[in-house]
Amino acid sequence: MPVINGITVPDTTKNGEWVQGRQYWNGTLSEPGVINPLSNQQGAGQLVSKEVNIQSDIAQGLKPGSIEAYLAAQRKAATAGTGAGGTVTGGATLTGTVTGKAGVNLISEQQKLYDASGITDINKKIADLESSIDVKKTEADKRRAEVNENPFLSEASRVGQIAKIDSQLNDSLISDQANLANLQGQVTTKNAEINTKLGLITQQFDMDKAVRAENLSLFNALLSSGALTNATAADLTALSLQTGIPVSFIQSSVTKNAQANVQIETATDNAGNVTFVTLDKNTGKIVSQVSAGTIGKGATSSETASDQIQTVGAIISSYINNEQQQAQISPENLHDQLVAKYGLASDYIEKNWTADQIREATGG
Repeated sequence: MPVINGITVPDTTKNGEWVQGRQYWNGTLSEPGVINPLSNQQGAGQLVSKEVNIQSDIAQGLKPGSIEAYLAAQRKAATAGTGAGGTVTGGATLTGTVTGKAGVNLISEQQKLYDASGITDINKKIADLESSIDVKKTEADKRRAEVNENPFLSEASRVGQIAKIDSQLNDSLISDQANLANLQGQVTTKNAEINTKLGLITQQFDMDKAVRAENLSLFNALLSSGALTNATAADLTALSLQTGIPVSFIQSSVTKNAQANVQIETATDNAGNVTFVTLDKNTGKIVSQVSAGTIGKGATSSETASDQIQTVGAIISSYINNEQQQAQISPENLHDQLVAKYGLASDYIEKNWTADQIREATGG
């Protein structure tokens, strides 16, 4: 089934149908309660009016205002960025709702409870009984008309026959009205039970949401402390099961965090041999190092712009051909460090080795 804006859409969904309060049209979903802008329906791109939603509530046997309340919740969730995945920012924090568990679809849950309650069958009995009452009243009116139009009846006979018709009708309606009140009472009771169950479902969702927030805080604490730096695949899988955060999100966050906390330094001996060293900013520990061979002048000579350009070129060349370095430091981070360290070569760097150009050279 396709997923549109984080919402799973059944394969059988047709243009004009609604999914979680959003109208589907040609592979797109509208905003909650809005007629899809791509549709050919009147009012495309506009909100469905409250009056129409209330009519839909009544037609479905829902409490008036149920659809409006559901749409309001959907809009709030969309604004808060929940239910559709998370974002890795700055390499150190995971924000948003990343758990794969979908939000509560109150309309769907309400329909399930409604179908299971038997209200549909009861409403049919009510409709049949009301129709039967109407037939009896119509029949009584017809009989009264026949009596009143009979010129051969005396006034006493006419009054007597009319009274008899009314008495028979009233006796019959007493039983029907009692049955009708009983059936209507059953509908009221079952609707109350449905609303109670919906309330419990909502409460459970709120509790689950609180747990997810705690799990997200736990993950960020582990990430920022460096506890996940050397985590194994089994460790990440266990954390994913505990927090509900997909393993891919965790891996991306750990990689981003690692890139934000390393820097590249160069060491040049007296013979001009240059070694590029990737350091952990927090501990100073060498993450990796690679020799670039002999370039430029030895460490005892004064550097010129030409020297720095040559060094920068060697660093870039090493980076492009070293996947380990690429995994440890991002093109943006490398670019910023080069500009800060090799000021005499800054024009060369900005012209030839921006972050986008470095990324393109690595095939990223």
